[in-house]
Amino acid sequence: MGIRTFLHLIFCIGQWAVFCAVGWGQPTNYRTIGRFDHLSAEQGLSQNWVLCIWQDRDGFLWLGTRDGLNKYDGYSFTVYKPDPADPDNTFRHNVITDIYEDRAGRMWVTTLGGGLHQFDRRSGKAIAYRIDPTRISLRNVMFSITEDADGHL
Repeated sequence: MGIRTFLHLIFCIGQWAVFCAVGWGQPTNYRTIGRFDHLSAEQGLSQNWVLCIWQDRDGFLWLGTRDGLNKYDGYSFTVYKPDPADPDNTFRHNVITDIYEDRAGRMWVTTLGGGLHQFDRRSGKAIAYRIDPTRISLRNVMFSITEDADGHL
């Protein structure tokens, strides 16, 4: 058996497996597969360019955009943006690049120039942890956050 025949056989077996998984002779439509809703600024998202998504332990969906952090409860959005009137309790930059919930349940958010933030979901306040707190600098640009086996960010 040549390689082309072998690959064709594998392809045919794969198609047959998909056909059986869908249901032999049963009609398929969106109700049997599931439903996907498109969320955008029309529904209250702060901006349509979503950079990161996180579902927290309470089931809320958090979306980081180029214009703030968005909490989606399944019905509506709550938007958190930098507040110049309260700079000590807000994000230092509006572009949210990553969201992470650590094992203790604290939410962490990285931004494009404002550094790392610990976000309090109850109060809606953010504490900034920046390498260079005097200004927006490349040292405060962060794209990702995770936790190691010892619980360190």
